[in-house]
Amino acid sequence: MQNKIFLKNARYWAKDYAIYLLTIVFSISLIYSFNLLVFSEDIQRLSNGMNVLTGVIIFLSFAIVWVLGWLIHYMAKFMMKKRSREFGMYMLLGVPNKTIASLFAGEQALIGSVGFLLSLVIGSLLYQVLAMMVICFFGASYHLKLAFSWEAFGLTLLYTVCMYGSAILRLRSYLKNAEIHELLYLDREGEEEVRQERKGSLLAFFFYLFLGICGCFVFVYSVYLEGEVPYSGEYSGWYFLGSMAVILLCIYKIYTHMTYFLTRTVLSKGDFKYGKDRLFLLRGLTAKLNTIGKTLGILALLLTITLTAMQMGVLFEKFFQAQADNIISFDVAMSGNKEKIEEQQLEEKLEQRLQKQYGITFGHSYPIYQNPDDTLYTYTGLDGYLEFTPVMAYGDFQLLWKALGYEELSLGKQEYLLLTSEKIQERSRREEVPALEIQGETYQLKELSSRPFSTGSGLHGTGFLVVLPDEAAETFPVYHTCYVFETKKEIPANEGMELSQWLSENGAYDVSGDYRKNAVDEFMVASDTRASQNSVFVTFAFSLFYVGLIFACCAAAILAVQQLSDGVSYKHRYEILSYLGADEGKMQGLVLKQMIFYFFIPVAIPIPVSIFLASQINQVLLADLITVKAFCMAIAISIGLFFLVYFIYFLATYLGYRKRVLE
Repeated sequence: MQNKIFLKNARYWAKDYAIYLLTIVFSISLIYSFNLLVFSEDIQRLSNGMNVLTGVIIFLSFAIVWVLGWLIHYMAKFMMKKRSREFGMYMLLGVPNKTIASLFAGEQALIGSVGFLLSLVIGSLLYQVLAMMVICFFGASYHLKLAFSWEAFGLTLLYTVCMYGSAILRLRSYLKNAEIHELLYLDREGEEEVRQERKGSLLAFFFYLFLGICGCFVFVYSVYLEGEVPYSGEYSGWYFLGSMAVILLCIYKIYTHMTYFLTRTVLSKGDFKYGKDRLFLLRGLTAKLNTIGKTLGILALLLTITLTAMQMGVLFEKFFQAQADNIISFDVAMSGNKEKIEEQQLEEKLEQRLQKQYGITFGHSYPIYQNPDDTLYTYTGLDGYLEFTPVMAYGDFQLLWKALGYEELSLGKQEYLLLTSEKIQERSRREEVPALEIQGETYQLKELSSRPFSTGSGLHGTGFLVVLPDEAAETFPVYHTCYVFETKKEIPANEGMELSQWLSENGAYDVSGDYRKNAVDEFMVASDTRASQNSVFVTFAFSLFYVGLIFACCAAAILAVQQLSDGVSYKHRYEILSYLGADEGKMQGLVLKQMIFYFFIPVAIPIPVSIFLASQINQVLLADLITVKAFCMAIAISIGLFFLVYFIYFLATYLGYRKRVLE
């Protein structure tokens, strides 16, 4: 008999809370697919930097497991409250507390076990999508094949046991010690008891609002503090972290006191609240917020972190793509001391090896000159280690520019070309680029180009390069000599390590580590550099989307279950409206407005705050390469992706709620 009740209840509650259970299945599936990704030999072979992804994903999984564990405990407790009278009746009939606790724990364990098994299947399919995205991003060919990893399986099982085990043990302990009257009236208790006076709560709302605004100002100040005030750099990090903690705390507190703000402002104005459907909608909203204020505050924190993480994920994709283009534009590039390179015949040996293995379509050696004037270094605001102006002769530039397939750029006698990033090009439209004074003559800017030209690696500078007429460039001392090659065949991604080792064996690097004794100071292979950049992008961007997607689903699932569970109790309100003459179309419109209000409130503050946080973090980490246009596009893409997930939950909740209250 007990087993029949056990299975019947498990099936019933699994159906009644389908959105929550599907969220758990999807979340565990995503965890399993990422575990498969980090333990995949095919993925690890793409680049030496991919081994970092393993540690990052495992580290982030602890935070994800904590959030999912909170979600599972919250929903299990929510289910227990809804069934508290049922459990109280069992106790009245003489069923021991231990049996009731074991019954509920068994139901949760069964649901968790079925969800875990489904996650293995769905996670394997998700892995195929993730693996295809990563491999194609590296430019390699993808082949569909069955994937399984004992390490991934074991980690996912451990996470699932921890999430469900902690929730089951806590609620099982509660039920074993619960009394009959406590269970019979448990469903009438609010999530939190409100003991504060409305006046005090309203003051608290404005206090935390003011404190949050102050935190935003301190956050902005911390971004620009580094290097602006003497000896302040050591404190800027603490200002940064402290102000972010204050902002997040204030978001939580604002939502816990939002009910009092609405009741004392919006609902206190008679003329406004009685217009249209406002009284019905706002009164229902405030009643709901009054009972889930604490939960709503936690959800607002999750949504803020989610939106910020997704925005930074898109920004990292744009940043690393721009950085890869600026680091190296040729298949193979080398720079260093010309005399030492010629003495050791490194150029000739390297050319012979490349010709033999891959074939050479273009090769050229040329000097980069050093102009001590730092006018453009100051103008660009770049924090590179070359504080002078790197210069290239126009004759060499023409050969290299043509080899890359770009349209020809002309240059007059007293003119110069500036090659730099899109960020500086965007700035040049607002601020005039300064002229250069060379040998008593003034050189004006002819054209500024952001086409990839190895200006971000040290080969042609660390952010910008100036092209001058040959006679003007040759008046400066040589900084180093560059050697670039284009090959017929594509060089494999990890060949750069072998070529670097070969150069070291040929005396290019001094074993003592003295940089000044080295013949070569820069050596890069394009495929190797791009693979390294791609591995960093995959680590950062995929990890941020991993966190963001699961957090978004958790928050939306709780909102959906909260509304759907109230469907039966709210049904009588719509019955009263029908008695008052409201037709079905009118009530469907009210349900839609109610859902819009309910789903909009939790993201009303997190959206602007997340954009603010992302913009400031962008200033610290990515400002050199991310333009305003690229930033706006990244924000639009990330928020669009978030709302795509959010809308799915909204639509499912609206349809389910409408069915419950109107039928």
